[in-house]
Amino acid sequence: MQKPKIEFVPVKPSHNYVTNLAEPVPANKFLPEWYKKIKHIPVNPSDLHMKDNAKGCPAIQDILSTGYIIPAWSWINIVQEQSGPIVQQGIDSFFPQHEIIGMHKSYQVDGVPIEQLASGGILKLHSPWRVYTSKGWGVLYSDPFWTEKRRIKLLPGLVRSDVYGSVNFPFEINPPLEVGESVQILQGDPLIHVQIVPLDEETEFVVRKSTEEDAAKHWEEGVTVLSVNKNSLRKVHKEYDKNN
Repeated sequence: MQKPKIEFVPVKPSHNYVTNLAEPVPANKFLPEWYKKIKHIPVNPSDLHMKDNAKGCPAIQDILSTGYIIPAWSWINIVQEQSGPIVQQGIDSFFPQHEIIGMHKSYQVDGVPIEQLASGGILKLHSPWRVYTSKGWGVLYSDPFWTEKRRIKLLPGLVRSDVYGSVNFPFEINPPLEVGESVQILQGDPLIHVQIVPLDEETEFVVRKSTEEDAAKHWEEGVTVLSVNKNSLRKVHKEYDKNN
């Protein structure tokens, strides 16, 4: 399969400044502080009863380092008033207020399991970026995984970015703001996690019972793929891909 391409392009030339203010970067450039502080505790890879800590967990490593992060392109302060949310934003954004933040009204999200504003509905970010991918590939947008607790939570979505590149980002504030409360996004904060995924409609779907060969493979994977030192995990994955 040909290597897929992902391209980030400002919506229009007047938005080109975001390439300096908030250029998307590989996700491993925004590792959470808690993750960076944890020390890896190596274990004997042949002893599957010895469990690694979170720093050595392959699943956590991969979700934190796969894809790209779009940082916040402006600081944004949201204040909940009786009549509805008031949005303040940084001068560096150069966006009129109606462009940087929009809204989905109550009737658009009623019945959806999300926290609405005290005045009803939810807010959405209007992105200065269009994102395009190679044919047959899409983009999965989500809140950055395993980040420190924050009240703003991006609602995930899968976009056919091989067909269209523009997208807005609805988000909830959880717990909801009480009247008089506020929440702030700082310019440069990790805001949106972008992952490129295949859009393969021809996938063969199989559910079957396990065999002794499967059990042996499970043990082999545990020794050779999962229970490895953090620094050698990528090397093991590449070697596995080459041989399979």
